Amino acid sequence: MGALERVGVGYIVSGSIASSLQGEPRSSHDADIVVELSPTDVLALARELESPDLPFDVAVALDAVRRRSACGSWSRHPKTPSS
Repeated sequence: MGALERVGVGYIVSGSIASSLQGEPRSSHDADIVVELSPTDVLALARELESPDLPFDVAVALDAVRRRSACGSWSRHPKTPSS
């Protein structure tokens, strides 16, 4: 969320993390973040988040902004230890 704040994008947190913080624990441990982005914001955020550990699909995000719809451009999955 620091990246969103550095870029100057407004956001809200929802999902199980927000629910748990409000006192209603849930079994899943994900965070849903709702943002309102312009195409310029998408590009600035992509630069801010550039990392091989946190894939960010700029094309998907830009398409969602143009269509004013949701997308799942971010995905961080814990690495599974090798056997």
